[in-house]
Amino acid sequence: ARVTTKGLNSRESLGMLLLLSNQPATRPLVLDWIEANYPEFRSWTGGLLGGAIGFTGNYCTEVDAKRVDELFRPKLAEANVSTLDLERPLAQIRQCVALREAKGAELSAALAAVR
Repeated sequence: ARVTTKGLNSRESLGMLLLLSNQPATRPLVLDWIEANYPEFRSWTGGLLGGAIGFTGNYCTEVDAKRVDELFRPKLAEANVSTLDLERPLAQIRQCVALREAKGAELSAALAAVR
């Protein structure tokens, strides 16, 4: 499906992507959209990718980390921009993965006991 941002300003458009990235079912679609519409996405950020890449902190699988890295690292290199703004969200994603692996079953059991 074609997502249109006609009539939205850049802050509203980024907010829409953030909302979609909050939902596990739509997270992959957000990255697909960014990949297919990168010039438009980049224009919303005013050229500052750090904050925009930061929304990927909602992601929590190693597959997500790989996809975010493969999508943004070449774009940062092409723009001759530091990868520090990418390393932070990647670390956050990987920390989430490690926490889920270490405590996921325990947390699920605790939540199930509350229900």
